[in-house]
Amino acid sequence: MNAKIAFYDVKCLCLKLSRQLKSILSKKQVHSYLFILSPPYCGSTLLNELLGTSSNVSSTNIFGTREGLGLPEVRKMIDYRQHWETAYAFPWKNIKKQWYKYWDSSKKVFLDKSQPALIRAQAMQAAFDGAYFILLVRNPFALCESYIRRDKMTALEAAIFTIQCFHAQKDNAATLKNVLILKYEQLVDTPISISQEMINFLPDIKELDTKRTFKAHNFKNKALPIINLNEEKLKKLKSEDLEIIQHYFLDHTALLYYFGYI
Repeated sequence: MNAKIAFYDVKCLCLKLSRQLKSILSKKQVHSYLFILSPPYCGSTLLNELLGTSSNVSSTNIFGTREGLGLPEVRKMIDYRQHWETAYAFPWKNIKKQWYKYWDSSKKVFLDKSQPALIRAQAMQAAFDGAYFILLVRNPFALCESYIRRDKMTALEAAIFTIQCFHAQKDNAATLKNVLILKYEQLVDTPISISQEMINFLPDIKELDTKRTFKAHNFKNKALPIINLNEEKLKKLKSEDLEIIQHYFLDHTALLYYFGYI
């Protein structure tokens, strides 16, 4: 284990202990589960941070990309080489036990954002009865730019993975019970109205602070207010990559139309 991971794990342990102590000393609440289902680089960390500004919301993780699946105990349960393989089942019962050690039970809304849950939402719904889900999507060309630049995918690989994620979100919209579909562009362009929409969706959220700066990772590598970064990302796409992506997307126009990107 390198020093960076060890320090991260120590921070998580301190978070768990402080929340367990607070839970012991506080009045018990009836809780709601709220899960963000999102492709990578779609704004899910920003959304998690925004929801975390509510005094009524407790996230499993507040460090790094804020993924509940990244907590030390949970990492040991999962083979990350298979975390985007649909046939690989996660041990949700055991994960749930660990998440309960990190959630602050004095808060009414238990939140998690873990990207591989995107393709395991039905199993997650079975493990967390009555859960609410926010399905996050983003301009597919902006997503491709991230996969090419950050994950070193080819343009075709990026386009294929983007469409796979969009198919998963459409399936989630059709099969999950309590669903709010949210576009990154809505979140960053109209954060106040979107915040109210999320509160209407799950009233226990109560209030959100859209005015602060957020630490969510971005290509500028600095804390930012809620702003739309799509235009700058799209300018980074090479013309030859853009042509490949556009050609692949032609066979999936109905899917992109479903989410309002055509």
